[in-house]
Amino acid sequence: MSEITRAKKYAKSQEAYYQANKDEILKYKRNYHFMKKYGITVEQFDELRIKQNFCCALCGKHEVETPRKCLCVDHNHDTGKVRELLCESCNQALGLFYEDIETLKKAVKYLEIHG
Repeated sequence: MSEITRAKKYAKSQEAYYQANKDEILKYKRNYHFMKKYGITVEQFDELRIKQNFCCALCGKHEVETPRKCLCVDHNHDTGKVRELLCESCNQALGLFYEDIETLKKAVKYLEIHG
C-alpha cells in the first residue's frame, strides 16, 4: 500500500472517529481551554454566568445581546486571577487601556467634560 493511500485511509478513519465522538471531543477541548487559560472548569464558568445573571459585570448587557452571544472571562494578566465575566466590548476596553486605573480615571474625566 502506498503512503498516499495509507494517509487517505487514516484521514477517513480519523474523520469517522471525530464524527462519532464530536460532542465529547468538543466538550473536552472547551474544558481544556478554560483550565489551561484561566485555571477554571467549564462548570465554574457556568457558575459565574448564573451568579451574574448571564450579564456583563461592567455594562450589564445580557450575553444574548452581545455579538458572540457569550461572555468573556476577565482575568488579571499579572496574577492570572479570574475576576468576573465581561462582554467582549468591556473586556477589550480594559485591555486597550492596559488595565491602568489612572488612565481609566482620565478617560472618565474626559467624557465628563466632553460627553
